[in-house]
Amino acid sequence: MDKSIAKQFYNIAIVFYLIEGVLAKSFYSILLPDLFFKGCMLLSILSLFIFIAIDMNEKSVKLNQLLIFLFSLLFLLIFYWRLGMKVALFFVFIIFGNNVKFDNSAKTVLASLAILLSIVVLSSKIGIIENYYVIERGQKREFLGFFYMLYPMSLMASITFLYAYLNRSNTKVKWLLFLTAANTLLFLLTGARLSFACSVVTILFSLWIKKKNIYTVFRKKKIIRIAMCLCFIIAALFSALLVFAYSLDIDFLETINKASEERIALTLKSLKLYGVNLFGQSIEWIGNGLGKDGKVITGEYLYVD
Repeated sequence: MDKSIAKQFYNIAIVFYLIEGVLAKSFYSILLPDLFFKGCMLLSILSLFIFIAIDMNEKSVKLNQLLIFLFSLLFLLIFYWRLGMKVALFFVFIIFGNNVKFDNSAKTVLASLAILLSIVVLSSKIGIIENYYVIERGQKREFLGFFYMLYPMSLMASITFLYAYLNRSNTKVKWLLFLTAANTLLFLLTGARLSFACSVVTILFSLWIKKKNIYTVFRKKKIIRIAMCLCFIIAALFSALLVFAYSLDIDFLETINKASEERIALTLKSLKLYGVNLFGQSIEWIGNGLGKDGKVITGEYLYVD
């Protein structure tokens, strides 16, 4: 079988995975039957394992690769046991999609997210699904069909990141203007500041790269590539140190905590309550969002983001 055809099963799996993931966080989860979402997950799993079967059949598997495969399956079973199918399946995409060109998968994700976000937002605006809203600090913040007001802006930020990456060497100003308008509109409706700020920085960075033509410079600088690969680890360590320092009652950190709307204090409280588990754990956060039934969650506020 043609490898390009085989890899289409990987993209099909991504599409069904995203359909379930996005719509399940919207009021469509109430409108559509549970069978629809289970069907999407099943089709995603089947497509993904068809891809894996074809991929392994088309290449000679060495002993060390087989051991890595079996070891990966063990961890996937642990993730499934502790965190559920959706989290485990996410790691399947990562582990077994290592020979799939990321740009192709990114295009699939970008198109899927753009379509799904448009469907949910427009559906909420024309009354197909509910557009829940709250008034905070005198501002109306709309959920735009989702169970949490930050979801639409978060998806829009992901779309912006993917576009910037895919067009890193050939950015179109007209599309950056469109993304700026879309991000601004969603920000005005939802008030999601962090995602909006990240999108704006990404758009400005894309313009800078286009103007200075420095993409090739970044690509050739090994130290920059290493720093970008390690940024998640560095950020995690910085967050841990920040929370640890906050526990020592350092004055200026209290100012930062208040400016970040108690985010450091909430993280410290969560760590004291739940700790950190090597294989993850399922925690029911209580934030400003809605439950799976579309109703307001009651209880003491405790959310880490």
